Formats: sequence, C-alpha cells, structure tokens
Amino acid sequence: DKGKASAKESGSTVTVETGETVTCPPGSENCTATVSASTTEEKAKASAAAHKRKHSKPKPVVIGHATITVPAGHASKLTFKLNSKGSALLRKHHRLKILLTVVITLPGKTPVEHTRTITITQPKPRHKS
Repeated sequence: DKGKASAKESGSTVTVETGETVTCPPGSENCTATVSASTTEEKAKASAAAHKRKHSKPKPVVIGHATITVPAGHASKLTFKLNSKGSALLRKHHRLKILLTVVITLPGKTPVEHTRTITITQPKPRHKS
C-alpha cells in the first residue's frame, strides 16, 4: 500500500516514513521487508572535473536502510532513519528525492523487489516554549 512520504526529526535523527505498508498473510511465518534508500549527489557544475566529463551521471549515495519483521497476519509501516550523509544532504537542500528499493520476503516464496521514488522535505524545527 502506498501513502504520502514524510520525515520527522528527533534530536539529530531524521526518521523517514515511506508511506508504504507491508502486510504479512495470516497463517504463515513472519515476513521481512528490507528497505534501502539512495539519492544522487549532484556536484557543483563549476568544478573542473565536470567540464572534462560533460555526460557524467550523478553518483548514487546510500542515505539509509532498515530491515523490518512483520508478524503473520499483521501489517507494518516501512520507516528508516537517515544516515549522516542523508541528514546532511537534507539540511543542505531542504528537500530530497529518494529512490527506495524494497525487498519483501515471505516464507517459502521468492523475494519480491520493487522500487519507488519519494520526495521528502526537511521537517520544521520545533520551537521550545
């Protein structure tokens, strides 16, 4: 299931809710879902290296991952925490386009993989009163 992606900040940790839900069928063993998040880090266009390689592709950067176990007959939201690179990029750009790769493993079945692109924005800071 797909919903809207969002980000929440607690201290220096940013948790991303992907908007995806994994459901494990009843009467089976636990299911696992592995989520890997990456983005492309775009270099400054004025750099000398960029002039030499005009058609270079932006390099993918892993910015978070998580493995979630879902009990049989239950559903769970897919969330992950941004690593330090991901947090730094989000602070710098205030918005990140993330490529999610989700692998869902059901007992006795072939793992199912799908990808989805989400966009998150930097959470607004909470004001202390």
